[in-house]
Amino acid sequence: MIHIIRKYSAFVLSGTFSVILAACYGTPMDMQSQKRITVFDPENKPIEGLALTLKLHGETQFESKSDSNGDIYLNLNSDDSVSSYDVLIADIDGEANGGEFIPKELKLNEQRELQVTLERK
Repeated sequence: MIHIIRKYSAFVLSGTFSVILAACYGTPMDMQSQKRITVFDPENKPIEGLALTLKLHGETQFESKSDSNGDIYLNLNSDDSVSSYDVLIADIDGEANGGEFIPKELKLNEQRELQVTLERK
């Protein structure tokens, strides 16, 4: 009986057990990359209520709106090249939140935080 307990204890403590658990339960959340895009007007004031569309290979992956600080947060899978993502930022509320702005398209880069300035129409 003691022999069986020692055998299973060695199995659990050897690291084999943790490898099996990782294989069964998938990849940890740290395999994602978080990005923050902050959008400003020409006077360097944050713009609230802008629509952001994130596309990968032409297909929409994510849509969101900027908050009162002009921030939009994205979580990207680390297995995709960051430069493969296209971003469209557009003003959808007209004159509200600081006026009308010209939409902007851009590619993501390796920076964790990205600041974008939109020009007025």
